[in-house]
Amino acid sequence: MPRKLRLQHPDLLVFVTNRCLEARYFSSPDEEGLVNAAFALSLREAQLLHQIEAFAYVLMGNHFHGLFRGNLLNMPAFMRDLQSKFARRLNRIRGRRGTVFPDRYHDQFVKNGDSAELTQAMYCLLNPVRA
Repeated sequence: MPRKLRLQHPDLLVFVTNRCLEARYFSSPDEEGLVNAAFALSLREAQLLHQIEAFAYVLMGNHFHGLFRGNLLNMPAFMRDLQSKFARRLNRIRGRRGTVFPDRYHDQFVKNGDSAELTQAMYCLLNPVRA
């Protein structure tokens, strides 16, 4: 089945989510903080490479959320690099091989001028509290 075309707009925030393979808890925090550091480093590298702004993100045990904006309309390339860099690091930390994120990420535009931006950011940041 053909993939849905991902439309982009340079001024809108994009709320993204992706879940680990079979909703497994690959990205659960470890005592040394290596998993969180691996995600932060992967995010920073992808941001610099693709000039993406990160407004909020949260790494949960089996998924992550992020609120991003990319002025160069390169969100798919950013997400590809973020997820692949993090998956490689995560696999090294966990001593495993294979896919971490088998599905494409889910995205949703956040409209400017209303409280949707704040609502999405709060959802992202409060997700660990609810879990």
